[in-house]
Amino acid sequence: MATPDNKRKEYIDSQIKAGSAKTRKELGIEYDDLQLRKTADVANIDDLRAKVLRFLPAYAYLLDKNGPFGLDVAQVLANAVKSDFQTPRLEGELQNTSYFKTAQASVRTFDALKAQDQEVVINKAKSLIRTKYGNLNLDDQAITDISRTIARNGLDDVAAGNLIYSKSFSMEPRNLVVPSLAMSSPDASRLKTLAKNYNYPITDDEIKHVLTGKAAPGQNPLTEADLLNKMKLQIKGAMPYLSDQIDAGLSLEDIGATYKKYAASVLEKDPNSINMFDGPYLAAFGSKDTGQMSLGDWVAKLKTDPKFGYQNTKQANQDATSIGLSIAKAFGKVK
Repeated sequence: MATPDNKRKEYIDSQIKAGSAKTRKELGIEYDDLQLRKTADVANIDDLRAKVLRFLPAYAYLLDKNGPFGLDVAQVLANAVKSDFQTPRLEGELQNTSYFKTAQASVRTFDALKAQDQEVVINKAKSLIRTKYGNLNLDDQAITDISRTIARNGLDDVAAGNLIYSKSFSMEPRNLVVPSLAMSSPDASRLKTLAKNYNYPITDDEIKHVLTGKAAPGQNPLTEADLLNKMKLQIKGAMPYLSDQIDAGLSLEDIGATYKKYAASVLEKDPNSINMFDGPYLAAFGSKDTGQMSLGDWVAKLKTDPKFGYQNTKQANQDATSIGLSIAKAFGKVK
């Protein structure tokens, strides 16, 4: 009959034979530790947690009754140890807990990580947030909370952006710096530029709805694609003769670019100082009756309509002098 001492010796001998680099003394301590784990009584969750804290402290969070896994998961684990569940039964019991029924795969994967491994994933998300979104005046704790949600739920770029801006816009009213920074963020600026290209009067609320993914009361959520479609429909409604170009992917800014180039040349102006959507320049886009202007008609209008100020250009003065001399030569005595 094998005695405890014989079993201890057999364990040590087998480990050395298997190639263990540990000394006989170290292997003896290892054997004693394994036996202690097996003999410690597990009557309930608290007993098991005490045992895990002693021997496997990194996994004690699995048995936290108030932790992410909940009481029923902790109870299943305690029952499994007490009654020596085999793997199929343990997996089946866990699948019937509230946590496994409700948590999506990404959440379960994240929750199963050790605390230090979760921190690595969270810090990676924090780094990406700071790189992509810059300073939205969110403190480190807010960014950590957001990063944890992104990492735990496996959010894609759009959903992550919605969450970040939602947090930014939901800051307390007295903290007015945060909303202003969010509204001047690269994403907000991109939406404003998009609206400008379609001569669309975008509102702050529309920008917020796109950035946060939240719908206005009584409406569906507004995405960037929805907003772009709204801009296109507005242009096509006001200028149906431009529909083909809009459908081909051209913005109103694209359509007006050539007219702006000619206007800048004829009027001797910086192209950036010309707003094709304002004042007399709108005439280039034409009307329902005439359609958009030809470039020849556009140049003629630039020179003849005093609203554009062609008469004040150097070329106009040269033209006036040249034409004046020609008239004088033709009808006067100037040689």
